[in-house]
Amino acid sequence: MFAIETDPDRNLLAITMRDFWTTQIMAEYNGAVRKAIAELRRGGGMIHVLIDMRDFGIQSAEIAEGHADNLRAVARVGDARVALVMQSALSKLQAARVAHDTGHATFASTDAALAWLYAADGAATPAA
Repeated sequence: MFAIETDPDRNLLAITMRDFWTTQIMAEYNGAVRKAIAELRRGGGMIHVLIDMRDFGIQSAEIAEGHADNLRAVARVGDARVALVMQSALSKLQAARVAHDTGHATFASTDAALAWLYAADGAATPAA
């Protein structure tokens, strides 16, 4: 349903989402994300968030709003840029609905998303 990786050397939180979620999965995801963010902050910060949603189906309104709330929470902290990788036109429309609140951007490829995330640093995208 989801995979979360942290890369302290690149200040990167990388998340992959897939399939259809229940509220139980959403609760597990929220806990795992909080743990990963705390880990990155202890290591110096979380500046880049990459969320791969290419295999993440269209979700219920409750789950979609939960993700929007998470994006808003990251935006309120103010120390991270968020890039969403998605292919579905409907998913992009859902993401665009909250982009004005969150400052995230959507991309069709991971490479384009990473380039945007690290462009703000004024440096080339660090190697994986």
